[in-house]
Amino acid sequence: MTDPSSEPLISHRTLLHPCIDLIWERDCLLVVPRLPAVSGSMPRSQGRPGPFCLPYLFSSTIELIAGIGRCFWRKYRRSLTHLLYLDATTRTWEAHLPPQLAAPDDGRWDRSFNACTPPSPHLLLAGSVRSLPCQDSEGLVALLPPFDGVHVVTDPSRDWISFSCYLCVGGNLHPVTCDEILLDDCEPLPDPLLERVRCADRL
Repeated sequence: MTDPSSEPLISHRTLLHPCIDLIWERDCLLVVPRLPAVSGSMPRSQGRPGPFCLPYLFSSTIELIAGIGRCFWRKYRRSLTHLLYLDATTRTWEAHLPPQLAAPDDGRWDRSFNACTPPSPHLLLAGSVRSLPCQDSEGLVALLPPFDGVHVVTDPSRDWISFSCYLCVGGNLHPVTCDEILLDDCEPLPDPLLERVRCADRL
């Protein structure tokens, strides 16, 4: 692993994964995969995946990462950064922890994953989840990665989950509501509860 403190916020030297471009098209936010930035990162025989609508992130993924960041903060008083990747074939998300130098209110990481196992090379880098304590909105924007995708910021200094969501489209960051990018995968769970729970207007 290279010393992240001597590198830019994100190392571009040996990038393994292509990024994406996000483009508004009617009611759909279109994911346009870029070609690999470095030879060998994706077999050329596979070609570039076609555009597709940006899929929702499962809320449980963000809740788990937020919990990890909160516990890491409680123990070490340091921030964490996870990177989000899209599988263009299955339209599903994966989160991976890159090697990084973690400070109390910022961090530097190496997305080439030098010296550790990287995510599968067919994945597309498409976002991040950063745990950053008590930042105002202007301060947050300055600390978010500059590549197109979904970016979530959690506050690990809170007792429980507190987070805000952003989209980077065409290199410009936009705050969005959580409902615009997250899908609550607990939604199907209440219906089976009606076998044991009866709803009443009053007791």
